[in-house]
Amino acid sequence: MVYNEANTASPSITMEHSLQGAMMILMKTTEGPYVDPALQGLLDIEKISDEMEERRIKPEKFKGHPHFDSDEIDRDLRRCEELKQLFRQANEKEGPHKKEQSERGLTAEFVFRRALEEYGWLSDKLKMILTSTFDDFENGIDSVAQIELGPSRYEHIGFAVDFAASRSDVGQKLSRCFDEIDSGRSARVKYFDSEKTGQLRNFKVPRIVVGAGQENLDRLVSYSAEMINDSGEAGSIKEKIKADPYRFVLFGIIEAQLSVFIGRLSKVIDKMRQAKHLPVAIAGAQRTLDMYRQTLATILQLAEEAGIDSGTIQKHIRGDKFAMEIARDLSILSRTPIDLNADSEGPSPMYN
Repeated sequence: MVYNEANTASPSITMEHSLQGAMMILMKTTEGPYVDPALQGLLDIEKISDEMEERRIKPEKFKGHPHFDSDEIDRDLRRCEELKQLFRQANEKEGPHKKEQSERGLTAEFVFRRALEEYGWLSDKLKMILTSTFDDFENGIDSVAQIELGPSRYEHIGFAVDFAASRSDVGQKLSRCFDEIDSGRSARVKYFDSEKTGQLRNFKVPRIVVGAGQENLDRLVSYSAEMINDSGEAGSIKEKIKADPYRFVLFGIIEAQLSVFIGRLSKVIDKMRQAKHLPVAIAGAQRTLDMYRQTLATILQLAEEAGIDSGTIQKHIRGDKFAMEIARDLSILSRTPIDLNADSEGPSPMYN
């Protein structure tokens, strides 16, 4: 979204989403992680985990903020620790293959963030903000891309990054997006903080589900050591990474999801009007629609500026299994009946 104001509504949390998020966080922060021998020469997995934790937004730093209660923050922190412990126990029962899969996913996520922030995959003026463990667990957003568009003007895109996801995981993440849209709502980051916006509560962003097919995944993992050792001097890997096929897949994944979400939300607003919902609720849904439209316009502009045409994007999309699964799931979900009460979190007091 283009930043302009903070939102102060505080949605409740569903257990299902919390547990899914906790499992993915655990994969990223497991103490004494198993390291796939094939990765040992590429990157220090513990170093990646430590770097991620260091960069995460810390809810405890919001104590004293007028929109946050200290007891509420403490409850959120305790909740995260409970979920970590629960799934640490579950993770101990997993075999080497599952652990290897999570380590490869973690490495690919590291490369993904670095490629966006340092190698200009979407924009040369982009910063990746790692959300709090709470927002990763509970709100399904583990990072936010902050793109500078001009003086004091920034676009924000939330990512649900999962390079170790199964087909069912992807479907569940997209289904959650549709539940929110069917209620006229957008995804939110409860604890958001950047040097450009300051500390905000329940910051609205589009949520984009990101992953990769096996071929692209393998290549992303292979870049990790080169990224660590890249001096930025002549002969660096910047141009190779900037021209990587997954860059085109990423543009396609974002464009496809935003386009479908926009179409769905337009139908939701029409149905809300027919059902005579409160004008304030309809206005909130319209603001969400405007946010998605603005984000899509920004992505299309960035693709044009980078000289990336739709034909190139489609060619690379067809070659990525994950992207094709996203397309199929989007097609299926877009044809499901609209349920204005689908979002189990219930209506926000601020109606977005």
